[in-house]
Amino acid sequence: MERGEDGGIRLLVARCPGTEFGGLSVYSRQGQPSRGWRVRRDGAAGLPGQIDLFTAPPGYTVTDATLQELSDSEEYAAVVRGVAHGKDAVDGRLVFTLRQVDVLGSGKVLTGIEGDKVMDRAKFLKPSSAQCE
Repeated sequence: MERGEDGGIRLLVARCPGTEFGGLSVYSRQGQPSRGWRVRRDGAAGLPGQIDLFTAPPGYTVTDATLQELSDSEEYAAVVRGVAHGKDAVDGRLVFTLRQVDVLGSGKVLTGIEGDKVMDRAKFLKPSSAQCE
């Protein structure tokens, strides 16, 4: 996850061979029912390398739009689902706050299950073979 040039939040997808992206959810971890923004892949749409939050990429459909902006006072989770080598095996998760995204420097991305890692964008987008297994 990073802050885009336009100031918006961008979710990055590290591409691994044999992986198909199925959908993405971002939801508030506060309150019930949870508010969320979800997209799912339609048919043969390709794997996007990045997704601007609150904007569905071409070939994707928004299935939930109860979350339309992020607040400084809430914690969120982003979940990526997909298939790797024909098995439902892709289940990436990132818990984050708006503050964590706001303090990222240029060329840096927020990663880690608990949003506790900051790494270079280029390194994140070129996953090691161990990360892709």
